[in-house]
This record gives sequence, structure tokens and C-alpha cells, in this order.
Amino acid sequence: LFSLEKEIFPTPTPGTYVVRDFIEEAQLNPVKATYNFKGEGRKRPSIFQPTADLTLPDVYAYIPPSFVDLAGKKPATYSFKSAPRKSPSTLCFKDKDIDTAPGQYDLFPVPVPTFKEGPGPGEYEMKEKAPHPISSCFQSKVPRLQPIRSKIPGPGAYEPTRQFPKQPQTIASLGHEHSIFFSNTFGF
Repeated sequence: LFSLEKEIFPTPTPGTYVVRDFIEEAQLNPVKATYNFKGEGRKRPSIFQPTADLTLPDVYAYIPPSFVDLAGKKPATYSFKSAPRKSPSTLCFKDKDIDTAPGQYDLFPVPVPTFKEGPGPGEYEMKEKAPHPISSCFQSKVPRLQPIRSKIPGPGAYEPTRQFPKQPQTIASLGHEHSIFFSNTFGF
């Protein structure tokens, strides 16, 4: 009735399944990969491939403009602060070809001392502004920050003396017998 043989299910051997590598996966993708900066978009018209309007007559006789013409018409795609594109006539200039006079290319002011503009010392008079009066409804007639005269002598005007508070005899004897010293016994 029962057979002792187990039914063996065959497992696939290596190479049975087609495993594509990343190059084959990229070739299956219908969208061509583009590499741009973030937010640039996927499709941009290339300046190398001019697009012609096929609805116009004589399109077959269209002569595309040169690369230099197209580059001069289009703004630079990636530059600092949208710097304008250099003109093709000065594009190949080297530093040795540019003739500049001394001082035309200095970025900092000349280290020669120069006089400041305006009148010299003693050629003008300063106008002193009158102090603004206090415009408060609580305006006081008492002069402010006057020296305070008190009858208490200042520091160093007297000799300090040591004074101890008087304690009753019973408390003083307790302190001597039991080594207890009371310092604030004014009410006894």
C-alpha cells in the first residue's frame, strides 16, 4: 500500500534561471539615463542636434548653424551667478596675449598714502549741540548725583574695639563646664 520511497522533487540546478546583470537591466529600460544636477529635468534639447520645424516649406534645404553660433546664443548652463558666455573671438586668448597696463588688474587699493577728502584740521568749527531738556511730567528740580553728607564716619576713620555681649552668669557657667559657647543669648 505505502511505498517507502519518497517522492523526490527536483530542484533547479545553477544556470537554469536567466539572471540579468546590471548592464542587461539598463539596456531593457526604454528611458535613456541622463545625468544632470538636481532639479534639472530629464530631457533637454541638445545644442549639437538642431531641431527643424518640419511644417515649413523647403525644410530639406535647411543648413544647421555652427556650434559657435549656437553656443553664443544660448546662456551658459552651469556657471557661477549666470556669468555670460565669452565671445568666440576672445575665447582662445591667453594671459600672455592680453595687454593690460599696470594698475588695471589690482584688486586692492594702492598702498601709497593719500589725503582724506574734506577740510583739514582747524579749517572748520564744531557745532556743539545743546543738551535736550527732560520732557517728563515728573520733572524734578532737585539736582542729581550730589554728594551725600552723612554723620556716619567713613572707613578707616575710627579704631574698632572688641565687644562681647553680656550673658547671664548661669549660661556662662554652663558654657565653661560643658564646653558650650552661646553667641546669640541676648534675650536671657
